[in-house]
Amino acid sequence: MRLKDKVAIVTGGAHGMGEAEARLFAAEGAKVNVADILETEAQRVAANIRASGGEAMAAKIEVTSEPEWRALIAETGGVSPLSCRGVSSLYCAYRRKTDNRSSGKSGGEVA
Repeated sequence: MRLKDKVAIVTGGAHGMGEAEARLFAAEGAKVNVADILETEAQRVAANIRASGGEAMAAKIEVTSEPEWRALIAETGGVSPLSCRGVSSLYCAYRRKTDNRSSGKSGGEVA
């Protein structure tokens, strides 16, 4: 269980690669927040993860909205791994840049 006691937000987690990543993170012990604009589908994935013995919740998010990101991270209680699909990669780049500034790492290093 390589992700035991970690919290993961997986955007685009309602289907495809995002769903597969959410399931993999949960299988590795992470508490997963399945985040997607497709709320019903995200809830289905989270329910399936819970039925398989994992810890998961679902959230609806418009990944281009910074206020929604802030609310999602606060609701999740912080985040360890962050898996981004599509446009949310812009937020990941922003987050890394912000994290690196506060940690003293150079812009090329990933926090």
